[in-house]
Amino acid sequence: MSEQRPPSKLPRLAVLACGVLMVLAGWEVSRRFVAHGIATRAECNPSNSRAAISELAQLGPSAVPALLDAAVSDDREVAVPARAQVEALLDDWAYSRPAAFEDRCLALIEGVADREPQLTPSGRVWARRLGDHALRKLNASRSSGDGYLIMAVERLYALADQPPQYIDQPLRVRRISPVEIAQSPGGALQPAPAFKAPIAPPKPLVAAAAPESPSLPDPRPIEAAPAAPISPVEQPIARGPAPLDWREPTPDPSEAAEPQRLPSDTTADGPIGNVAATPPGLPTEVTSLLEGTPVDRLRLVEQLLTGRHENAAEILLRLARDPEPKVRLSAISALGSSTNPQLTEAAYQLAVHDEDPKVSRLATELQKLLR
Repeated sequence: MSEQRPPSKLPRLAVLACGVLMVLAGWEVSRRFVAHGIATRAECNPSNSRAAISELAQLGPSAVPALLDAAVSDDREVAVPARAQVEALLDDWAYSRPAAFEDRCLALIEGVADREPQLTPSGRVWARRLGDHALRKLNASRSSGDGYLIMAVERLYALADQPPQYIDQPLRVRRISPVEIAQSPGGALQPAPAFKAPIAPPKPLVAAAAPESPSLPDPRPIEAAPAAPISPVEQPIARGPAPLDWREPTPDPSEAAEPQRLPSDTTADGPIGNVAATPPGLPTEVTSLLEGTPVDRLRLVEQLLTGRHENAAEILLRLARDPEPKVRLSAISALGSSTNPQLTEAAYQLAVHDEDPKVSRLATELQKLLR
């Protein structure tokens, strides 16, 4: 009889490996499904988008596709926190796992490039900023074989220069209701109960007794004396200043006064320069960006979109006449997304009369907002 060999363990190991892979794939699919649900919730309720985006970023690499979908949204209340989380992901990858930074960053840059048709003007500014950020992190990590990432960033730059198909949505006017809304157990919203202090019944008013005073004799009536006749007194008219009068003499109106000199009279003849190139009273950072390169002015438009500045409209109107078409395109789009109809009308007029065809195409979208 031939000796029987023991069964091989390879089929069992293969089955075990397939089972582990299926479990991991199911786990990844479930996390992506959860991430998509969180991103949808942020889109439906932009007022709570920051909390939803923070929750989305905690899911790790599984949430990157949903995070990129939120970052290219035309709603800035959703897009701004998502873009900040994407940049934070790059910082975390460069610090925690520098060896795998290039592969992860390459997938991220390609994901933004694939979503180029959905990029608004502010999204295109952010895409260029993201490419610069990725190259800085790549140089800091001193990774080798970075040719693919540089090519992906250059492709992203080229796509960001294309005219946008969508513009940023106007910012919502947030109104704070005077009545606080509390969540009832049944799920319906009802006004929160106000605090009521106990009201005590009013005390009866008691008239205070008048203080006693000693009696005085009645005063005697005062007889009115006959009025003396008033004689007019002639006041001497001063012919000049008094000897001890320290006041300056009043100038004679008949004398010809010296005509008021205008600033142009005291200015040397010559060509008039650029008067008030930058609006007065601006912070140093804003002034430096206004006087910097076109990339600096694009970054300034992004800051005005995401932050608050008392002279934001004035600065955007100035940037809407910038010699660089990219700056004009971004500034006019920012003006058109304002809730002020006058700024939207101004943006429409600037876009219609712009000589660059990429900028003039915005007039169609702005005309829809004016309707």
